[in-house]
Amino acid sequence: MKRPLRTALFWLHLTGGVIAGLAILSLAVSGALLGFERQLLASASALPASANKRPPLEHGLSALVSAHGPAETLRLTLTRDSAQPATVQEGRGPVTFVDARTGSAIEDPAPTMRAALATLRAYHRWLTLAGVERDQARAVLGAANLVFLGLILSGAVLWWPRILRWPWLRQQLTWRPAPPTAKARDLRLHQMIGAWAFLPLLIICASGTVFYYRWANDAVYALAGEAPPVRAPAPARSDSALTPEAVAERFSALPLEALIASAVPGWRQLTVTLGGEANEPLRFSVDESGGGQPQAVTTVTVYEDGGLETAAFDTLSAGQRARRLLRFLHTGEALGISGQIIATVASIGAALMVWSGLALSTRRLILTPWRRRRQGVRRGR
Repeated sequence: MKRPLRTALFWLHLTGGVIAGLAILSLAVSGALLGFERQLLASASALPASANKRPPLEHGLSALVSAHGPAETLRLTLTRDSAQPATVQEGRGPVTFVDARTGSAIEDPAPTMRAALATLRAYHRWLTLAGVERDQARAVLGAANLVFLGLILSGAVLWWPRILRWPWLRQQLTWRPAPPTAKARDLRLHQMIGAWAFLPLLIICASGTVFYYRWANDAVYALAGEAPPVRAPAPARSDSALTPEAVAERFSALPLEALIASAVPGWRQLTVTLGGEANEPLRFSVDESGGGQPQAVTTVTVYEDGGLETAAFDTLSAGQRARRLLRFLHTGEALGISGQIIATVASIGAALMVWSGLALSTRRLILTPWRRRRQGVRRGR
């Protein structure tokens, strides 16, 4: 790259980092703290050991429904591990926790942990603000995420040498020899983390852009050669629609759990919505991973006569698969526990990059000019 272009790119990189630095730091720190949210909740929510065993799904459906108040539709989530509570929810309303072994409603087994993580998640997304301020905070964080994506790409261009040689690369990727000054230390830290975390941070920021901007979401489908889906309004509830209680009763004669196990032997969690039309089958979202890996989710449709239909992740369109994967590549969960570790370490690295970048910028923009002015005054005397 020619020197004038490189100089212009450097100042764009520095200016973007200074302007968006604190917002990027906020995203990085809160993202790192949320790295193992699912495991923390599961560990904190585990119920005390009991001699009771969870009844088969077909016997427990009615109990799960009755644990919740009257509703037109209910979304039920049940884990294979009976030590984890089942949940029942109407729309976006409050969640009812149920001990699936007894079918009775229980208090939230982890209220403090759940509230803390919910607050942290809201901070990560919109700084826990509400109303118009929430939209403004979301816009600021979305712009910061986009700026960080630009910083990652421009930083890689600035870092890349004209001639790539192993001695130089080894020095850039390790801490030896130790940097002789504080400025050299910050620069080495900034560049070393940027090199090691380039790919994870690129994925995290690119997937985050899809959440913040409609054009980015549409681009995912466009790259797959598809039109983005249009969210249609929910259909009006007809007179033939059944209550959740009626749906549970309608399928109680079928060996639901055995049927699901025959279709997905390694299932760990399933979700179903009750309260559809009288002739509708039951559609279970069956997860073999316990959450966070859309490629492990199979839709199992159970008909009243015991017939089954399965639709695995591979049956979705390319655009749908990409969009669902991006949601969980952002947190690393799509790659399992190893992906979560990588995403969390990369987020910590991003926070250190912001700190070192701001330190370098402070020296260049404030300390160095101030020292030069001070030396000039002394010489003038």
